[in-house]
Amino acid sequence: MADEVYQDNIYAKGSAFYSFKKVLSEMGPPYSKTVELASFHSISKGFMGECGFRGGYMEVINMDPEVKEQLVKLVSVRLCPPVSGQILLGALVDPPQPGEPSYETFMAEKKAVLSTLAHKAQLTQEIFNKTPGIHCNPVQGAMYSFPRIDLPPRAITAAKV
Repeated sequence: MADEVYQDNIYAKGSAFYSFKKVLSEMGPPYSKTVELASFHSISKGFMGECGFRGGYMEVINMDPEVKEQLVKLVSVRLCPPVSGQILLGALVDPPQPGEPSYETFMAEKKAVLSTLAHKAQLTQEIFNKTPGIHCNPVQGAMYSFPRIDLPPRAITAAKV
């Protein structure tokens, strides 16, 4: 299972998003013909919906036919997202292309949102690193930081007692 929601939110220089489907395909047989893959994408995260709108999709590759049959049943009885989520999902999978009237506006808004998210990620890292006893590696993408808390020896001793 591959959560590929944050593929546009890559901040670290020299880093890029690599689709699990593409990597699996490039591995060639027997892997590309046998490894089961379920890849997920959503407007609920990333840069479009930012935790407000709901909608997404899943692509399955090499899934066991009996499992896929049960998955289709499960998905068929679920409710669909509201209209606004469906519209955003359409824009996610088919964004404006160069030369189309809304392309420049779309790209400017996308860049502004992603830039703001990258700035917030940087601020989070800086604030953690200013706090005594907390260390945080650079946030490379998405909105997740992983701080390390160094407990003082006295706190460890007290906990043991």
